[in-house]
Amino acid sequence: MKRVAAAAVAVASVLVMTGCSSSSDGGQDGGDGKDGKKPGSGASRTPEAFGQDEAAMKAVAVKYWEAVQRRDWRQKCELSTQQGRDGKSVEDCAKENTPGDGGRTPATVKIEGDPQAIPASGDYLAGTGLMMSTTINGSDGRHVSRTALRMVKEGNKWLVEQRADVYDTDMRHGAPVRDALLRS
Repeated sequence: MKRVAAAAVAVASVLVMTGCSSSSDGGQDGGDGKDGKKPGSGASRTPEAFGQDEAAMKAVAVKYWEAVQRRDWRQKCELSTQQGRDGKSVEDCAKENTPGDGGRTPATVKIEGDPQAIPASGDYLAGTGLMMSTTINGSDGRHVSRTALRMVKEGNKWLVEQRADVYDTDMRHGAPVRDALLRS
């Protein structure tokens, strides 16, 4: 009997240390913030937690960020939510930006790290955070910058709701994407 009790205490200790707990609503609200409720902790999820949608979400993020790098404002605006366009139509959003000059140094864009659940904050819906890494090889050397994107799903489409610069100081913490998106 003592072994069973010791095993139960050990299991309970592991669950407490890893942050496992039950939800009071049984997880029925989906934690997406669309029902007016703020999602739980917004802790990082494993890639498997996003299911088959992960590839589609990442493809939109890369397409969006490449459009920004090329200064293709129409495509950037088409891949943004209305909130991501500051409430403007796609046409007005695209007109507001300066057209690409064609002389820009090509950049390599990639996703860095795993997707992270991001809670609703301010005017933004709960979504999934991704870190975009941009590498530019210029005449003055190689430069890498990072940007966090808040991805939300509208209907069956992934769109960009928010973007925020990821600073070197953010990279020193455990959750740079979350820190950047919740700071903005």
